[in-house]
Amino acid sequence: MPDEKPLVSVVVPVYNQEQYLDRSIPALLNQELEDIQIVAVDDGSTDDSPEILEKYSDLDPRVTVVHKGNGGLVSATITGIESACGDFIAFVDPDDTVGYDYLSTLIAAMDNGVDVVSAGYFYSEGQVLTAFPLRNQTTYQDEKLDFLRKYYIISPDSAGMSDLCAIPRWNKLYRKECVERILPRFRRCTDITLGEDSIFTYLCLSAAKSVRCLDLVNSYYYTVGNAHHSMMSNSSADSHVAQAKKAFVRLRDFLREDGMPESSAYALLYREIQSLLIRLCDDEAKTFYSAYKKVRKDRDYVQALSLMNKLSSTSKDRLRIGVERYSLRGKLYRYIYGGGKQQLRSCARSCKDILQFFKDCRSSGLARAKKRQWFRKTRNNAFTDLNQQLPKLEHQIHPMLQKYRGQTTNIVSETIPQKVFVLWWDGFENAPEIVKSCRKSLQTGFPNVKIIELTKNNFRDFTDIDERIIDGLSNEKISIQTFSDILRFNVLKNNGGAWVDATLFFAEPSNLLSNLAQKPFESLAFSTSNKFLQYKGEYCNWSGFFISSRKNSVLTQAMDYVFQSYYLKYGGYPIYFFIDALFMLCKLEGIDNSAISKIQNVPGNMFELVSLLNLKGHEEYLRRKPAVPQKLYWGYQSNESCADSTYRMIVEGN
Repeated sequence: MPDEKPLVSVVVPVYNQEQYLDRSIPALLNQELEDIQIVAVDDGSTDDSPEILEKYSDLDPRVTVVHKGNGGLVSATITGIESACGDFIAFVDPDDTVGYDYLSTLIAAMDNGVDVVSAGYFYSEGQVLTAFPLRNQTTYQDEKLDFLRKYYIISPDSAGMSDLCAIPRWNKLYRKECVERILPRFRRCTDITLGEDSIFTYLCLSAAKSVRCLDLVNSYYYTVGNAHHSMMSNSSADSHVAQAKKAFVRLRDFLREDGMPESSAYALLYREIQSLLIRLCDDEAKTFYSAYKKVRKDRDYVQALSLMNKLSSTSKDRLRIGVERYSLRGKLYRYIYGGGKQQLRSCARSCKDILQFFKDCRSSGLARAKKRQWFRKTRNNAFTDLNQQLPKLEHQIHPMLQKYRGQTTNIVSETIPQKVFVLWWDGFENAPEIVKSCRKSLQTGFPNVKIIELTKNNFRDFTDIDERIIDGLSNEKISIQTFSDILRFNVLKNNGGAWVDATLFFAEPSNLLSNLAQKPFESLAFSTSNKFLQYKGEYCNWSGFFISSRKNSVLTQAMDYVFQSYYLKYGGYPIYFFIDALFMLCKLEGIDNSAISKIQNVPGNMFELVSLLNLKGHEEYLRRKPAVPQKLYWGYQSNESCADSTYRMIVEGN
C-alpha cells in the first residue's frame, strides 16, 4: 500500500472463491476513481484464493491482502474494517462484480455531514439481469432517519422487501468514523452466519446522523444463486433455522436497546425462513415437510407471518401470505414455490405453441409447420439442451477439429480490415425501429469504418457457403438464426473485420477491431458471461454476436468448417446454441493458440439498458451512458417502455 492515505478502502471478504477473483478484483482495479485501497481478507481459504490475491497484490500496490484463520463473514468484515486506511469504506462480495463508475457514483453523493450513501443495484440470475432501484432520491435525517431505520428491511406499505434503502452492506459508501462506531456492537455478531448484512446495515443506520439514498441503479451486479460459495457452508435445515433465530434475537436485542420497534427483526426472521423453505421445495418431500412442520410451530415465525399479513396491501400479497399461513401441511406451499408457477407458465407456452402450429399449417402447410414447431421447442429448451448435448457433440466434432490443432494464425503487419458486417435478412429498410436505431449507432461504435449491410440479396457476394446449406435454409431445415451463425464465420474467414448483431447498440467507440493488432480473434466477455456455460473446468468467455477476426484466421476457419461439415454429415443441428458448444470445444482443443481464452474481459453488463426499460430516465445514466455495447430486443416497441425511461432516452435519442 502506498504511503499516501487513500480516499476509499474497499473491503472484499474471501473464502474459497477462486473462480470469481479474476473477475471481481480487476473490476475494482479498473475503477474510474483510482484513489482507492482494496483490502482483500482471506478468511482461511483452502483453495487457490490466497495465491490469486497475492498475485494482484504484487501487480498493484493498492491491493492489501490480509490472511486470517476461518472465522466467518462477520469476523472477516471486522478485520477488513480494521485494516482499512481510507476516509470512506465500501464492500464488495468476491462473487459479484462492479462497473467502472461504481465508486465514483457513490463518492460524488457523499457530501459533508452524510455518513452513509446507498443506491440501487442490478441482480443477475442465470441470463436475466434485473434492476432493483430505490424508491426516492432523498437524504434522511432526524425523524426521517428514524422512519428509515424502522422500514429498511420491510416496506412501509406492503409485505415486500423495502425499497427505501438497500439491505446489504455492499453497494453503499460509509464514512469510516461511522463504521468504527458500530464495531463494539457488531463484534457481538461473530457467531452469526445468516442475516449478518441486515444487522450490519441497521447498526450503521443507527450510528449515522445523515443517510443519502440515490434513485440511481448503481453499477453493482449481485450474482444470485452463489450461496454455496459464501462464507457460510451449506447447513442442514435445522441449523439454518437455528441461525435464523439467532440473527432474529440479536437484531431484536439491538432494536430494544435503541427503543425501536421490533418489526425489522420479525421481517428478518420471515425472510430467512422463507428462503430456506423455497430452497427445500426442490429437495425430497420428506426433508421439506419435516422443516415446514417445525417452523410452523415456532412462535416467533408465526408472529412474523402475522405481521406480514397485516402489511399486505394487495390481493397478490394477501394470497401469498395466506398460503404461507394456512397451508397447514405445506403441500400447497411446496407446489407453488417448488415449480407450480413454472408448470403454469409451461402450460401457457404449450397452448401458445399449439395455436401457432395451426396458424403455420394454414399459411405454410403441415411439413413446414412441424419444422417451425421444432425450432421453437429447441429455442425454449436451449440452455438445458446445450449442457446435456455437449458430451455427444464433443464426440462428433472432435475429429473435425483435428486438422486445426497446433495451427496458429500468422499475425502480420498488414492493415486490419476496416469492415463491420451486420445482417437483416429482409433489408434494413424493412427492419423494426429498434434495429434501425442499432444500425445507426454503429457509426458511433465504429467511426470511419465501412459498414456492410448483409441481406438475402447480397450475402453471396461475401461468402462461399455450400449451396446445400443454403438449400437447407430455403427448405427450413436450418433456421434463420442458425444460418446467421454459419454466415458470420464464413464472412469473417473470407473478408476479415467485425460481425455485429443487428440488435447491438453502441453509445461509445468500440475497440473490437483495434485489438486485432495483437491477436487473430476478438470478442467480449461480460460480467455475467462465465455463468452461461461451464464444461470440463472451462467456462464461457465470449459473445458470439460480437466478434472480430483477421482474414483466414485459424479459429474462423475451424468454426466455419465444422458448421458446414456437421450439417452435411448429420443433416441438421441438434441444439439452438450450437455456436456456443463449438466455441467451448475449440477452447478445449486450444485452437489457434487458445485464441478464445484471450478474449477481453469487460467489467460491465450488456443487458443494463434492457433492465432500465421502465425506469425513469436519470441524468447520471445519460452522462455516463453504457460503457459497453448493449444487447437489445429486436421485437421492442416504443410503447413497451416509459416515455421518459433511460432506455428510450439513450436508444431513441430523446
